[in-house]
Amino acid sequence: MTVRRLGMRALRDPVHGPLLIPTVLMSLLLLLPSTPAVYSYTWLPVIAVGSLYAGQALVAAIERARGSAGVRERMILALAVVAGLVLPLIVFGVLTFPPNLRNEADLARMRRELAYACPGEAVLDSRPLAIFRPTALRYPSLVRGVRTWIKQGIIPSRVLIEDLRRSRAPVGVLDSRLRDQEPISEFIGRYYVQEPDNLLVAGASITVGEGAMVTVELLVPGRYEVATPPGGRVMIDGAVSEPGGTWLRAGPHRVSWSGERGTIRLTIAPCAKRQL
Repeated sequence: MTVRRLGMRALRDPVHGPLLIPTVLMSLLLLLPSTPAVYSYTWLPVIAVGSLYAGQALVAAIERARGSAGVRERMILALAVVAGLVLPLIVFGVLTFPPNLRNEADLARMRRELAYACPGEAVLDSRPLAIFRPTALRYPSLVRGVRTWIKQGIIPSRVLIEDLRRSRAPVGVLDSRLRDQEPISEFIGRYYVQEPDNLLVAGASITVGEGAMVTVELLVPGRYEVATPPGGRVMIDGAVSEPGGTWLRAGPHRVSWSGERGTIRLTIAPCAKRQL
């Protein structure tokens, strides 16, 4: 409506020019296939400007309907009211009032993550959920552009592995961003135990048989909780594991088992237990 009324003069207008020119350029850049990390919220500046013109169109429709008693004008007004007011209210209600189960699951993982990592300890989180802890990687969030550069080799994967070894994060959260990066995924499989809610806890999960002895390597030093199958005995470096947890250094450890076949889990204890 504005372009039809002003034509090319809209580009030189002190109001419409600064609104339309950046919006058009931004839209073109976001639509380019080579533009990385185009998420839904990156369109917010475009939507903001569009809402101004949508409001202007709604006011113009109301004024036209008031000045004319024609059926066509009233139908345009009804359509404008539904599209500009009723539909946004319905969408807002649908997105706002029902409980968001995904948010509840994320908040539960965040509470567990914060419980495992003491203040100052890093967390292996690509989003990150644990906003009150430093991240294990140099990139606070593995956005699409960063992940693309990792796959292309612009960001060497060895640099990320060095970050993980240096930070020694006791806990993290596994998601597709970490799972899709093969070197990081292999590192996680070697030094972390995955919980049912995708929480990653530093340690190892070992499947053992009767009289078995295996060597595991731990990344994070600290007090470890040992979970074993019933009716057996586990020894770590020749010593029986303590019920309240066993303090283990970083590096290799010999784990022996006498009992039926099963799975032994060595997982680092939450922060509160490690500080006892």
